[in-house]
Amino acid sequence: MIKKTLFLLFGSLIILSFASNVAFATDDNIADVITWEDLEEQIRRDNLSSKALEENINSIETIDYTNMYYSLRNQLNQLSTAQDFLVLTGQTENVLALSQTSTSLRTTYEDIRDGKLQRDSENVINQLRDAQNQVVLAGQSLYINILSMERSVADGNRGLQALERGLAELYLRKKFGQVSDSVIEDMQKSKADAINNLKTLQNSIASCKAQLQLLIGCEPTGKIELGALPDLSGDEDANFNYEEDLSLAKEKSSTLKNAKLSLEKAKESFEESEDSYVSGNLLGYQRDSAKYTYEAEKLNYESAVQNFEYSFNEIYRSVSSFKQIWKNKLEAVAYNERLVGIAETSYNLGRISYFQLLSARDALENAKSEALAAQSDTFSALNKYDAAIKYGIVS
Repeated sequence: MIKKTLFLLFGSLIILSFASNVAFATDDNIADVITWEDLEEQIRRDNLSSKALEENINSIETIDYTNMYYSLRNQLNQLSTAQDFLVLTGQTENVLALSQTSTSLRTTYEDIRDGKLQRDSENVINQLRDAQNQVVLAGQSLYINILSMERSVADGNRGLQALERGLAELYLRKKFGQVSDSVIEDMQKSKADAINNLKTLQNSIASCKAQLQLLIGCEPTGKIELGALPDLSGDEDANFNYEEDLSLAKEKSSTLKNAKLSLEKAKESFEESEDSYVSGNLLGYQRDSAKYTYEAEKLNYESAVQNFEYSFNEIYRSVSSFKQIWKNKLEAVAYNERLVGIAETSYNLGRISYFQLLSARDALENAKSEALAAQSDTFSALNKYDAAIKYGIVS
């Protein structure tokens, strides 16, 4: 009964941890600015779901199994005395009810004695901690995505300005009969589409910001400024040790711990069935069923380990992959900077138009934006690698 209650509690808390209904009391819950450095602390401190998870972790950790053990032993002794009295007094109709109660209490008593209930409680705590960490990682991922969308808005505005310059040039050329009305109409349609796309993107940003505000325990106004991501030196992966880091990640993994616990329980069940079969209390097919269940759990555990190692390896390789892309984008920035220098010289000499100079500058800004996006992807990959080692989360 106690084990069932623990797992029902955990199930309800997992649902709670991703609930979006947050209560707000005062204007103190309105946040105007959030930085990456403060994000994790603020989620853990102010997110109501995370705080609820912490309180329930505390509730489980305060259980005194020693006192519970002796209390159950006393209850069992009292029940035994009561049963003997009922038998002596001929009240056999009540013996069965007491016997059922005694059996239930004895199961819990033996689970505590053998450390099984403590093990189950520890597993529930691991799952709750994992849920807390998942909330933090969700907030960090959302933070990075919002910054990415804001870069897209800047790119879209730059593209819109280019379209407006293009329209101005087309209107000028039309005066000399060099373009048709249909060409101008196509450009006007492209401009209208660009404006609509920007509005859609801005609405998405506001929605994502409101979600982020919920995660940090603030009123979801959709209006909050995000600080830039920390700078990268480019050698953050210099001290990576794949085998050691993988071992640390596997030790922290709640998924692997849960799979191992299922394996241990299946093994215990099989061993108990073997003993019961030998003593004649279990039929052969029942013993075989427990054996097959144990074999299935061994395969499930091996599969969980393989999947974990594969996912960890994907994160590990993504760091160097994104880092190389970032390096290439930085080289593209340097190349476009040289082109802008050439374009400015050519413009000053009257060899190219002002529109051509602005196009060169736009190309440079686009290259810078792509470099920032690649840097953000690299940062995100590094953050996932760090999360794998700290929390054992590779999803």
